Amino acid sequence: MEAYALNNLGAIYDSLEDTEQALSHYTEALRLRRKLVDRKGAAVTLSNLAVLYFRTGEVDRGVGLMRESIVLFERVGDRKSVAQAQSAIERFTAKP
Repeated sequence: MEAYALNNLGAIYDSLEDTEQALSHYTEALRLRRKLVDRKGAAVTLSNLAVLYFRTGEVDRGVGLMRESIVLFERVGDRKSVAQAQSAIERFTAKP
């Protein structure tokens, strides 16, 4: 439950464009989710982190995190989230 709350706080700070606080909360949520072996939750948090990095211009870091989330989404059988994550990579790496 704490990891869920931390992830949501990260999303709130992200929406307020407070990158430092968003990163802090997402990172702590990910640490807890990995400790609990919550693959789906970890994948969601990785995806959120990836989007944060995409928006701050750290595209390579974002791609790496999004690919990591795809592996976890595949492990839990969440095909919809796999497709969404792949689409995000394409959207943020597309050349104008």
